[in-house]
Amino acid sequence: DTGHVSFYLNHRSRGSTTATFEAKIINKYGDTLETRRSSNDRIFDSTSSNSGWTDIVKLSDVLDKTKEILDSNGTLTVVVSIMPTPLSLSEVE
Repeated sequence: DTGHVSFYLNHRSRGSTTATFEAKIINKYGDTLETRRSSNDRIFDSTSSNSGWTDIVKLSDVLDKTKEILDSNGTLTVVVSIMPTPLSLSEVE
């Protein structure tokens, strides 16, 4: 068995930010099949602009029609939540 669906967030704005995030794979009925969460705050800046996973779900599972992951249009639904880390007072000054 080879191949996985990968998922990465890419920071495209200027400056930097720190955040935690999660990604959920949703089947065609709206049920959550897989959830991945960042293990800690991730810094997104000009030197480290993306973060994610290389193996969020097996490609063979996504393509298996009996698992009913893709909707009728062949679309994979991924729900992403991003939680920015609040700045400390020393960072604001």
